[in-house]
Amino acid sequence: MVGARQLQRCVTTLWSLLSACRADDAAAVTAAAAEARVALDAAGGQLRALHLAESGGVLHANGMPLPMDVGVFGAAQGLATMLRDLQLDYICFDAGVEVDELLAWAARCAAAQRCGRPPAQRESAPLGPGVHDGARRIADEPSRAVRRRQHGLADTDSRLRSVFLQFHLMHDLAQAGPIPPSVAKVVVQAVVDRLLVVPGGLEPLVLLQRDPVLLRRSTEIAVLAVLFARVAGWPDDRLADLGGAALLCELGSALDATRPGPAGFGWLLQRGTDDFWLRCALVARWWRDDQVVGGRDGMAGAVGAALVRLAAVTAACIADGATAASIGARLRAGAGRPLADELIDVAEAALSALA
Repeated sequence: MVGARQLQRCVTTLWSLLSACRADDAAAVTAAAAEARVALDAAGGQLRALHLAESGGVLHANGMPLPMDVGVFGAAQGLATMLRDLQLDYICFDAGVEVDELLAWAARCAAAQRCGRPPAQRESAPLGPGVHDGARRIADEPSRAVRRRQHGLADTDSRLRSVFLQFHLMHDLAQAGPIPPSVAKVVVQAVVDRLLVVPGGLEPLVLLQRDPVLLRRSTEIAVLAVLFARVAGWPDDRLADLGGAALLCELGSALDATRPGPAGFGWLLQRGTDDFWLRCALVARWWRDDQVVGGRDGMAGAVGAALVRLAAVTAACIADGATAASIGARLRAGAGRPLADELIDVAEAALSALA
C-alpha cells in the first residue's frame, strides 16, 4: 500500500510544478518537475501509477479521498479545482513517467487555465505514455434537482474506486488484439462494479496485482469470456458474475503455482457465503480439468468453466499473434487444451462479429 505521506508529497510537488508554470519561472519549473518525478516513482506502489480525480470538490488519489493536513490542503484544493475547470474525469501518472512528459502536462494545464479555453478547444495531442487523462462527460452526469438527496461519501468513493480500477485493468490490455477498447471497457466496467458490491470483492485483486502479467492475462480472459457467453445466449444479468469468475480464474497461480486449481478454490470459498464466491471457486477449480470441461465428454453442468477455458485458450492464441480470422482454425487444430466444437463455433461467431 502507498502511504498517505507519499500521496501527499505527489500532490504537493505536482501543484508546485503547475504553479511554477503559471509564473513562467523556468528554474522553478525544472526543479519542480524533477521533484515530482521522484515523488511519483516512490508512490507508484503495486498499481505502478498515481490516479487523481475530483468529486464534490474533494481530490481523490487512487480511488480514495486524499488524507488531509495543513501542508497539503492548498495543493489538493488547487488540483481539484483544475480538474473541475478543465472538465477532466481523471489524470493518471505512471510510476515511470518522464520529466519531459510532466513538463508538457503542466504547460498544457497552465495554458488552458490561463486562457480560459473551453475543453473542446484544448490541445489534444498525446503527452506521452506516462501521462493519461479522460474528459468528463458532462452530458452524462445527472442534474441536481431541487431537494434531491445529496450523494453521500460512500457513493462518491464507490464511483471513483470503480473508475480507478477500470483504468488499471484496461491500461495494460493489448491494444492490437481483436477486441476494440470500447467493447473491453464496457465489460471491465460491469465486472468491476460487480466486485465492488460484493463484501471483500477487492481482496482477490490485491493478490493479482502482485503479478502484472497475471493481472493482464486474467483481464483478457474475463473480457473474452463475457463476449463468448453473450454470443452463446447467456442472460445479461449473469454476464457480470461470469466475468468476475473469469477474472479470478488464475488466482490460484498467484497462491500456489504447483496446485493452482485447489489453491484458488480453497481461497475463494473462504471469502464468504455469497453465491458469487461459490461460482468463482468452482470455475477456478475446474476450468483446467479435461475430465470436467474438455472436449465432447465434458460435463454439461460446467458451462461457465468451459467458457472460461475457451477464453483462456483464445487469449493465448492472441498473445501468440493469431488474427481473429485464424483463431478458429488454431483452436480446431488443438491449440491449448481440448475444446468442444460447439465452443469453437461460439468463439468464431464472436470474433467474426467484432471484426
